[in-house]
Amino acid sequence: MQSAHDTIEYVPIRLCSSVRSFHGWPEALLPSMCFGSAFQSQALASLPPTPTRVSFAVSFNPVYLLSSFMSRRAMSTLPLSNEFGAPWHASATEHERQLIHSIADTKKEIERAREAWRQQEDHLNSELQSQEERLYVARAARAPITRISDDVLKLILEANAEQRVLGWEYTTKRKQKRWNSFQLVCSQVCSRWRRVAFNTSALWCSFTIADKRSLDHTLLLLGHIHCRFGLILALKCSRANRIQASLLRRLADAVSRYSTRLIRLAFFMCTHAVHHFAASLKSPLSSLRQFRYLEDWSDCANSDGDLRIWNGEYFQATPDLTRLEFTSVSLSADFVSIPSVTHLRLSQTHSRRSCVSGPWLCSFLSKLPNLQELRLADVDAEPDSGTSEIVVPRLDHLRLLKLAKGTSACATLFSEAVFPKLQHLLLEDLDQSTTKELVVSFIQRNHRSITHLSCILNESSWRDLLIRALPPLLQTIGSQESPDNPRFPGLIEICLQIEGSRGRVTSGGNRFSRDLALLVNSRLELGSPIRHLIVHPPLEQDHYDLIKDKIKVTMLPYYAPVLY
Repeated sequence: MQSAHDTIEYVPIRLCSSVRSFHGWPEALLPSMCFGSAFQSQALASLPPTPTRVSFAVSFNPVYLLSSFMSRRAMSTLPLSNEFGAPWHASATEHERQLIHSIADTKKEIERAREAWRQQEDHLNSELQSQEERLYVARAARAPITRISDDVLKLILEANAEQRVLGWEYTTKRKQKRWNSFQLVCSQVCSRWRRVAFNTSALWCSFTIADKRSLDHTLLLLGHIHCRFGLILALKCSRANRIQASLLRRLADAVSRYSTRLIRLAFFMCTHAVHHFAASLKSPLSSLRQFRYLEDWSDCANSDGDLRIWNGEYFQATPDLTRLEFTSVSLSADFVSIPSVTHLRLSQTHSRRSCVSGPWLCSFLSKLPNLQELRLADVDAEPDSGTSEIVVPRLDHLRLLKLAKGTSACATLFSEAVFPKLQHLLLEDLDQSTTKELVVSFIQRNHRSITHLSCILNESSWRDLLIRALPPLLQTIGSQESPDNPRFPGLIEICLQIEGSRGRVTSGGNRFSRDLALLVNSRLELGSPIRHLIVHPPLEQDHYDLIKDKIKVTMLPYYAPVLY
């Protein structure tokens, strides 16, 4: 029997590993159990790194070892279940291996799911960005104007400069009408607009002068801004601040100063203001190209006085003047002759104010020998006394004639005048007598050169016109001047519309539809070059089927005036 000091073979690492793993005891208990607490540090420090057999001389005290073991075991917090496993170094069961593999597969699936989610998130973010870009592009057409470039904004301001010259508006402050210039509106939007506006020359060439404030504003800008474009002025009486003689003189001085740059001039004044303004001018308007005159009697303080009517003074020295427009104007019987004018528009000229008569109109037109476009609307006349000598105007260059509404003053013109180069004839809302008697006779004398014929009727009178007036007109269009020569040999387009009608019409409208279809067929049979028919309301289906393959037929769903 060996003593306590006999040498005993141990395998410390394996023993320690086994003991440490047994029942999950803490590692701190193992040295005391194996070697005793006295040489714990030396024993652990001297252990070799590999499992070799080492001999130790230990003092084996079973009582101490057992007491130490029991005390430390009592302090352990781990459960002391006999079923808590067999040693871990034992081989795992099949069920455990399946669980281990399942856990590994689940972790891999989690990683794959995370990667797939990251890819899906990237795809969704990319799609979101693409959708936002498409939305930006879709909104660009109606987006705020700040998104466009300065060059495009400049073009927009230039395009609207002339159109907004008549831009006065009412304000509620003291119930006065105050001038709010288009230039200042553009300049006060933001700093970018202000910069672009001041660099847009065309924006500073159109001004409306209605009072002292607007005159000072115009003169200030003209004195500091150099504009390479022509000057456009609109002169208007202000109801709140009627133009006085001193202001008219200042206005005339300003216009005289810039007369060489003035290309368009518009009057919105009474006869009193126009007469005093013309009398105060100091130089002719040599560069003037367009003139518009709308007489405003409501603002005139001397409308009941004995006023001298302006006769177009200073227009004789305007070689470039080509366009005249008069609305509700009292024109003088001795209005000056202006040979350079090619476009004239007379509208709402009544005998109560202007004493228009057939002979006067013929005399006035004879002073415009180079007229190419004549538009007359609501030009009534006094009864002709028969003592005035009629001077039939020779308008050899007239290409467009438009007659609208009341045109009793045109009776003499229609009964006598011949326009050899007339191409466009537009008739709009004429009364029955004018349509039946004068227009038909006029067409018989001027049909050879007409290529475009437009007739527009009003809804309130179209039924009577369909029955009484249109059949003779259509018969005249479709008839022959001689067996070999049809009327309107050059007619290529016919436009017949009823303003205000909705959908297809019945009764007289059915006759209207039938007569148009027969007219087109007769024109084609006579060898006419007619190519286009514009009609409103639409033709009946059976009438449309007769001509749809022969010419172009435009059936308008709503009234749309033809623009020439």
